[in-house]
Amino acid sequence: MDILILLLDDRDTFIRRNAAESLGKIGDLKSKPWLLRKLEDPEPSVREAAALSLGRFSGLDAETRFKLTLLLQDDDTSVQRAATQVLSSH
Repeated sequence: MDILILLLDDRDTFIRRNAAESLGKIGDLKSKPWLLRKLEDPEPSVREAAALSLGRFSGLDAETRFKLTLLLQDDDTSVQRAATQVLSSH
């Protein structure tokens, strides 16, 4: 899991996105702070993957819910949809 956390800061968008997706599939809550940071990534696909990965964890705490709510105003519609999906499923 540690290597995936390191890959969240890779220069390559595809690698960051895949790392975020993989962390969500693993489901270890230790990755949550790093996924929350990726909600502010400059690339929409990374923000979307981070949001969906956070949605895989059981329950949403206040901080996660707040940050996902901010994504409802994102410039990218796929990011907005991901945030809506996660918020509505919890």
